[in-house]
Amino acid sequence: FFFNDTATTEIYTEQIVGSVRCVQETGVHGRKPNNQGYLQQGSDLSNEEQEALKRWAQKDVEIDSMLDDINNGIVQWKSKVEQQSRAIERRDILLKDVDVEIGKTSNQVQTQNTKLKAILKQYRAPNKLCLDLVCIIIVLGLIGIILNMLKVF
Repeated sequence: FFFNDTATTEIYTEQIVGSVRCVQETGVHGRKPNNQGYLQQGSDLSNEEQEALKRWAQKDVEIDSMLDDINNGIVQWKSKVEQQSRAIERRDILLKDVDVEIGKTSNQVQTQNTKLKAILKQYRAPNKLCLDLVCIIIVLGLIGIILNMLKVF
């Protein structure tokens, strides 16, 4: 492929080969790359080629800078994620403790409910009307006492 425009050449080289650096490291027309992976800029390179190599080198520096920024962002995210993970682990432990306590309380409520049902069944027989009246009088008395206490304040 031959292109007159060097920018088009760079774009097509990256698209066709996949990497400009790949073309540079293998050498072009028998020219060997220098220790940085770029073709040596000498008299055997045209001005366009030298300009393109400079742009490629500048783009590599820009891309490396962006990759460094991305890497720093990932490191920061990793730190935040690790903190959140530790917080979630602490909450999981607390939730397990709460779940155990809820289970204990639920068992106690069920036991008390069973006992109250047995007591009500024993004392709420149809022939226990007198006991019901006494309970109602006691409740009314307690309500009267509470109302008097509230008026005082």
